[in-house]
Amino acid sequence: MKSRVSALLLAAGRGERLRLGKNKILAEIGGKPVLAYSLATLNEHPAVCEIIIAAAAGEEAEVRSIAAPFHKAVKIVTGGITRQDSVALAFAKVANNAELVAIHDAARALLTAEDLNRVLTAAEKTGAAILCTTVKDTIKQLSEDGQIAATVPRELLLAAQTPQVFARALYGEALLKAALNNIRATDDAGLIEALGKTVTPVMSHDENLKITTASDFLLAELIISKRR
Repeated sequence: MKSRVSALLLAAGRGERLRLGKNKILAEIGGKPVLAYSLATLNEHPAVCEIIIAAAAGEEAEVRSIAAPFHKAVKIVTGGITRQDSVALAFAKVANNAELVAIHDAARALLTAEDLNRVLTAAEKTGAAILCTTVKDTIKQLSEDGQIAATVPRELLLAAQTPQVFARALYGEALLKAALNNIRATDDAGLIEALGKTVTPVMSHDENLKITTASDFLLAELIISKRR
């Protein structure tokens, strides 16, 4: 691919559900911090020209130490109150010559080079692409009184993952509209959708899980062991 990519790596979450006493991306799996895995995958892709890490307040020095071996991790910013705020702060530091922005959650440590390349290539063609996976469970819709009201056809559903990759100008437009209209979204593609634009889905491997619970940590350890 020809486009230059600025990767925004979100590492400012607290991971309170794990009760680790620290940010989960600083905890180790397979002998390395969770953060180091995403850094390695992004650092090795030839189209990625820089990595901007949004770190939690007070953790900047530790994040900088983990990022030191990766030559493309050139900028670290202090994250905001929400994920969307952290992305906006990182986006403000994107290099002028970057054409795409790839936004990735550091908690998705098992991103493969293949999945990264496929979503970057799709975004280069369409301007907006995200990794996602099919929904395996049957999904029920609740009524206002908390009872099951309907079964949602799962063949029409996808679970969004990261990276989510967008043309830089398009994402900048989406952030501006969100700021002016107080639009809050749980993922970056939601801001693009708010512009009335379409987003291309790219199916990921099942291993691109988000480390959120203790069982996720155990599963990640098993996957890392298998890859060695």
